[in-house]
Amino acid sequence: MLSFPPDDADWVKNFVNHPILEEPGTTFHYSSVNSTLLGKIIYKLTGKNVYDYLNEKLFQKIGIDYDNLNYSTQPGGRDMWAWRTYSTTEDNLRLMKLYLDGGVVTYRNEACSENSAAGEAGTASATVTERILDEEFVRLATTSRIDNGPAVSADGTRPPLTDGNAGYGFQMWMCRYPGAYRADGASGQFSIVIPDKDMIIAMNQHSDHPDKSLECIWDVLLPTVHDEPLPEDPEALKTLQRRLRHMAVESPVYQPYSTQKGTFSGSYKVLEGSFDPFVLSMSLMNDPASNPNLADAFTIRFGTMEGTLEWIGKDRNHVTLEFSMDGSRRYNRLRSPWEYASKCWANGWFETDTRFHLELMWPENDSTRSFVFDFTADGAEVSYELFSITHMKVIKYVTKAEKK
Repeated sequence: MLSFPPDDADWVKNFVNHPILEEPGTTFHYSSVNSTLLGKIIYKLTGKNVYDYLNEKLFQKIGIDYDNLNYSTQPGGRDMWAWRTYSTTEDNLRLMKLYLDGGVVTYRNEACSENSAAGEAGTASATVTERILDEEFVRLATTSRIDNGPAVSADGTRPPLTDGNAGYGFQMWMCRYPGAYRADGASGQFSIVIPDKDMIIAMNQHSDHPDKSLECIWDVLLPTVHDEPLPEDPEALKTLQRRLRHMAVESPVYQPYSTQKGTFSGSYKVLEGSFDPFVLSMSLMNDPASNPNLADAFTIRFGTMEGTLEWIGKDRNHVTLEFSMDGSRRYNRLRSPWEYASKCWANGWFETDTRFHLELMWPENDSTRSFVFDFTADGAEVSYELFSITHMKVIKYVTKAEKK
């Protein structure tokens, strides 16, 4: 299966009827649909959505708080499972520690603890050691099961080993550092296990060049790691603390003035292109025309130091986004049916009399999206750039609209 089947209410039927062009197990093709189908199988066997099942069998035992998880659903209300799941950095560490420990977890049995505290005789120890994952499964999952590198060239050579072509296990990527493996999220959200260092590294970030973070770990961090404890360095600690205190997101541009912004306020009808104010890292994984968030029309209004953007998507109710133009950001709480991130800070500024920048910051998935509005007397052209998972490059999307 070298392409994505259509993503709609009949996605399971689409999957099983999609052509398989290569012998299974011989060609690597990254496909989230396979993982989503696993969630469907779990529901068929247990009658539970996959996250409810995992909460009972896994999360509670390794310390993951179910209430901290945000996730989207498929058509029909089932858990999406394969993507659009938002978890904390700490919970990612907890999951990967289970793999580092070979599938065994030691946790506190609260029921036993309460009985012991009450003085009941014959209660078991409050500490329980349990195997959650089969030992052989862990070994198979965390070692390469298929070659995901580029083909050998005509002269018999292959490109250098990278973190993207070092092999793939059971939903685990192999790293170029020997024996290391990782779970990947979109745009560089890594949870890395380095067994020979007894080390786990988890990070949440949004980057168009996430490979640079991995290179920093292999080339800068690991050479400084030793078995012996490092001596205390009070001056270095003070430097780190001072730097952390001064870390901040750069202030927005302050340029609220345009002699024509009053004439630009109003409603616009989309004529061509795809306009999706909710667009995040994975919204356009498939054909933009199939995206249910796309707006047929929008209304933008400019005040003195603030403004609003309103739209109705094909599958949505009315949405209003407020933005600041005074050098600050305006907080919004929105809800998208495809992306579970809901907290949005918005600001805008006029680069010229006719060009307006709208910046949306989504802190729950470390994403910032910038829209450029080029206004004319009878309409507007809206453009934004997005890294496409399908095409593995940054693509510019343009929407043309006429003023009503």
